[in-house]
Amino acid sequence: LKDAVMESGRGRGPPNQNNNTRPPIKFSIDKDTTVIEEIPSPSPDRPSVRVAVEGCCHGELEAIYARLQRLEREKESPPIDLLICCGDFQSLRNLADFHSLAVPHKFRAMGSFYKYYSGELVAPYLTLFVGGNHEASQPLQELFYGGWVAPNIYYMGASSVVNFCGIRIGGVSGIYKNHDYRRGRAEKPPFDNSSMRSIYHVRNLEVYRMLCLSNSIQSTPLDIMISHDWPQGIEQHGDTQGLIRRKPYFQREIQQNCLGSPPNNEMLRALKPKWWFAAHLHVKFRAQLVHGKTEQGSMPNSGASLSQKAQVTDLVP
Repeated sequence: LKDAVMESGRGRGPPNQNNNTRPPIKFSIDKDTTVIEEIPSPSPDRPSVRVAVEGCCHGELEAIYARLQRLEREKESPPIDLLICCGDFQSLRNLADFHSLAVPHKFRAMGSFYKYYSGELVAPYLTLFVGGNHEASQPLQELFYGGWVAPNIYYMGASSVVNFCGIRIGGVSGIYKNHDYRRGRAEKPPFDNSSMRSIYHVRNLEVYRMLCLSNSIQSTPLDIMISHDWPQGIEQHGDTQGLIRRKPYFQREIQQNCLGSPPNNEMLRALKPKWWFAAHLHVKFRAQLVHGKTEQGSMPNSGASLSQKAQVTDLVP
């Protein structure tokens, strides 16, 4: 864990390090995962970092690790340094955690996380994850500000930022529901059917905490942002028709501009990360947003001058 430098949240790790050097980030797409290849790192001890990004985990942690190890062997590539999971992690420690799991009974499964929690297995890669809408909420609620759920596996909490080898990574857990967005958090165990779901709904306080980072993005920009929900409207910045062909039932939401999360769109435009990863909708989709660019039928980015140098965010939901 010596390479994981945590800027916020509880957990073990070396003191925070400040480094304003922000190298470009390159990604390549594998059949099952998105892999960042050879990211230049400002760390003098490590010239580059290799990162794998998984969408919804759904408790299949052991299978994900096995697939990544097979990928390393088959391609004879450098070892993966970091795994990022974009929600629905399902960190079930034991049978008691099913009482806080918002999943239909016919789809409930123990998964393999408990093996890493108990020490039966050890995660072969440092793993970061955010929460989704199918989680064992009670153990995650115990680490609201983030922390280690098992050796080498770190939960980013409701919202937080971490620094890994000079790469700054932000994360927001949960999904957006308008009726809960401005409410406080009153959920506590034992959960009923209502609180079991409202507990994973994003609140404006968590979004506000992330938006406060916009005051320092010029000096310490955000490299990667992780969420479960897509940012609202991001389908307009990629192959929209291709997305509709694969997911035709998205068409009405796309036409009404209600696909995705409005708060995530707000954070996307305020924080301008180089890369944004999301999951939730179970389809691979790439988009690229040029910040400050005025498009037909859209408004320019708030506070952005048309003469300023364009900033680009690549999104891989």
